[in-house]
Amino acid sequence: MKDSRKNQITSLQAAAIVASSIIGVGILTLPREVAAAAGTDGPLATLLGGGIAALLLLLLTKLGLRFPRHSLMEYSNMILGAILGRLLSLLFLVYWFLLTAILVRTFGEMVITAILPNTPLEIIIGIMLLLGAQLAAQDIKVFARIHEILLPLTIIPLLFLFLNSINAINPLHLLPILAFGPWPLIKGALATGLSFLGIESVLMLLPYYSKPQEAVKSHLYGILIPIVLYFTIVTMGLGTFGDTALQYLQWPALEQIRLAALPSMPSVFERLESIFIGIWVVVLFTSTGSLYLMVILGIRQLLGLKQQKRNRFYHYILTIPLFFLARLPQNVIAVETYARVISQAGIVLVIVGPGLLYLMALIRQKRGEEG
Repeated sequence: MKDSRKNQITSLQAAAIVASSIIGVGILTLPREVAAAAGTDGPLATLLGGGIAALLLLLLTKLGLRFPRHSLMEYSNMILGAILGRLLSLLFLVYWFLLTAILVRTFGEMVITAILPNTPLEIIIGIMLLLGAQLAAQDIKVFARIHEILLPLTIIPLLFLFLNSINAINPLHLLPILAFGPWPLIKGALATGLSFLGIESVLMLLPYYSKPQEAVKSHLYGILIPIVLYFTIVTMGLGTFGDTALQYLQWPALEQIRLAALPSMPSVFERLESIFIGIWVVVLFTSTGSLYLMVILGIRQLLGLKQQKRNRFYHYILTIPLFFLARLPQNVIAVETYARVISQAGIVLVIVGPGLLYLMALIRQKRGEEG
């Protein structure tokens, strides 16, 4: 089974998977969260948060490269033993499961608020879950190729949409810089944590790389894309609304797009938020599919099941508990509360878990077979 994993994900596809696994709900809420924590230091805080996430991604990559033919679920047992290793793997599975549920619920809340107020929330959640399951049910080669194709088709239009409102920026909204010392900057960097979750997907996918020796370079290229996108979104939002007003906007990125106007273009472009939401659906599709795949691979490897190529019905079975979990929060405020708790727990898990594994691997001189 392990030999069949090799040569399925190219270096370019690895970068695309990292980028598209990260980009998701953060597009909508990051400007508000960073403005509340860092004020006018929001752009710098975003860059600092991205730098911290890149360092964490390097740690995850170095850990994976010590076991190039094994995933997290397998080498955690090799390093910590069967009981502790399975416990850590189970924690990651629960985290990915909950994060998938809250991701699709946030998607549903935004859609019914912005464009489909009369559509039942359950319909929107169910469709996105089925789309994510369909992506996760594909062969790894197909999964990687979809990410590779869709990433430029989403990132380039997103950057264009946000930069289109550059004339609305008031430079005074971006000042002063570091007026209150480094603490707001640090708080703002920590507030970006939810937006950079998804980097841990490399813990499961690295055994499928065709050139694992290029993983460090591919991963750094991959995380650079969301850093640039998030920096642009935060800077545009802060420069347009100011840090005080930005904190009271439910979906600041959507409001930013609504300010943009293209009077010289056809009428189809007059409501740019519709185009933005259409692109965001694709973004959520890839990030949901990535999380769903992590759950599928994790369950399969944790239970010692062989990879099945044809019968993938069980992929769709998981949409049932995910659907009910996504429906659990009573309103959008509860959704944000759940998201905050899950993301904070996820940040701790992604830092402490792999950090402990890497330290123990060094101490015990554990290393997997070379590919």
